[in-house]
Amino acid sequence: MPAADDDWYDWRDRLQLADERFEEVNTLIERFVESRPYELVRKEQNEGNLQVLTFHVNIKQRIPRRISVLLAEILGHLRSSLDHILFALSDPLPGIQFPVFLDQTLFNRSGKGGGRYQMRGAPAEVQTILEQLQPYNRSTDPSRDPLWMVHNFARIDRHQKPHLAGAVVSDRGFGVRSLRNANLMEQSGPLIGDLKTAQRSAASL
Repeated sequence: MPAADDDWYDWRDRLQLADERFEEVNTLIERFVESRPYELVRKEQNEGNLQVLTFHVNIKQRIPRRISVLLAEILGHLRSSLDHILFALSDPLPGIQFPVFLDQTLFNRSGKGGGRYQMRGAPAEVQTILEQLQPYNRSTDPSRDPLWMVHNFARIDRHQKPHLAGAVVSDRGFGVRSLRNANLMEQSGPLIGDLKTAQRSAASL
């Protein structure tokens, strides 16, 4: 079935919107980082014959909520563009969508909910390509495949909760000019999601 011009251009428009929103997210992140939203606080205390230096990372400003909303919109546009590509290549049957599956058995089901059912209106050569693109064919860990991540996060955003943006420490280190009769230890709190309070301690005799 020849696709209408609007069908061909619709998925491109959605990808362009996703790209524009991504640029907006980058701008918001740059402004957020420039505002110095976290501060390092040093605390000295004596514990018996130990002198303990503790460093805390305190949150002064939360990541803007709009970043989370924009990320959800980007995921929606990306996932929707896949469906529109398939629609442009297929007969307009009810329930057709771009199939994305972790499991080959589920993909091969021809009943509702299966991958074969979802792409049943597409030509055979298109179905072959879609099968090759499935996460279980492209990665040793399908759950980390980019196609699955776009599909899954977009699904979560539609049905459960918005995506939360957070910050984590990507690199860290410290130096010691001299070390004499001293013991060093490092203690870290969890660094998942929005940056939590973390501690770095050095104890010397």
